[in-house]
Amino acid sequence: MTRVVAIAVLSFPALAHAELRVERSLNDTPHGFLRVSSPVRAGRTAQYFELRHGDCGADRWHSDCATDRERTEVWLPDDQWGPGTLQWIGYSIYLPPDFPEIDPLGTVAGQIHMQGGPTNMRGGHPSQPGVLLMDLNQSGYTACVIRLSGPRQAVQDDCLHVQIATLGQMRGRWTDIQIGLDLRRQGGSIEIWANGRLVKRVEGFHPHMGERYYFKYGLYRSFISRYPGRIPTQWVVFDEVRLGQSREEVVVREQAPVN
Repeated sequence: MTRVVAIAVLSFPALAHAELRVERSLNDTPHGFLRVSSPVRAGRTAQYFELRHGDCGADRWHSDCATDRERTEVWLPDDQWGPGTLQWIGYSIYLPPDFPEIDPLGTVAGQIHMQGGPTNMRGGHPSQPGVLLMDLNQSGYTACVIRLSGPRQAVQDDCLHVQIATLGQMRGRWTDIQIGLDLRRQGGSIEIWANGRLVKRVEGFHPHMGERYYFKYGLYRSFISRYPGRIPTQWVVFDEVRLGQSREEVVVREQAPVN
């Protein structure tokens, strides 16, 4: 059965598809997350994310302010999955015509996280690698497929970069993305589609399974102290966010929009 995202945070009213609960992550600024009526990919409203210089937050487990990060993201706490599953994620992303590059930084706009999986050390602290980062940088929209190797308690990870589109191809228009993560066999596989085209399929990149997986989206920047000066404000819009068990379930259907 197709599952669609309905935002129900702050003072926004729930939509008809209220079975999905969405929460903001480490950001509660009033400008950081809004529902807008334009631009939209389909339906009546879309989800607007704005990240300004200094927009960092903290909870009892983590502080972006203390770890050189800032973000405005949402995640799906009730929609997580485990090993042995095939999960598809679909969404549309809009970049404004003047979306700024922030070289040498990048901005993650979509992540698949893993919990209860393999661990390693980063900067002297225990770390759990993710599965996928969707990064906006000077090269464009680039998927980082995180490949794992070595023992589970001291895993090595590296990034297979997959070019999806240039910023010039994305500014001022919608880009439709579908991602299929197949965890039904050891090693796993992932497919990435953009605007109806298969961009890349990667096999055997995920030898150590986690206990659970989930999707986050919005804007996230790390190692921000490397930027020489005040970081420009960035904003994007997400729409038609869907979860399903096949690609056909998560593609945009303009006659049956999410909202």
